[in-house]
Amino acid sequence: MSSNTGRFWLGAVLMAAGAMTIFGLNELSGIIVTVLGVATVLLLTTGTLLVGTSGSTENGEPA
Repeated sequence: MSSNTGRFWLGAVLMAAGAMTIFGLNELSGIIVTVLGVATVLLLTTGTLLVGTSGSTENGEPA
């Protein structure tokens, strides 16, 4: 498992936690956590695409 995969799952967990929290009592923190999770995944995706154009394989692993 690469660090990219770990970051992707971290973002996914943050989004899931945020989605659950939105339906809970503290809506503001749920929205914040969801935004952080989405931002993490977007940054990771952008970074993976940039790395992918610089000579690594499709999976983001070094060539």
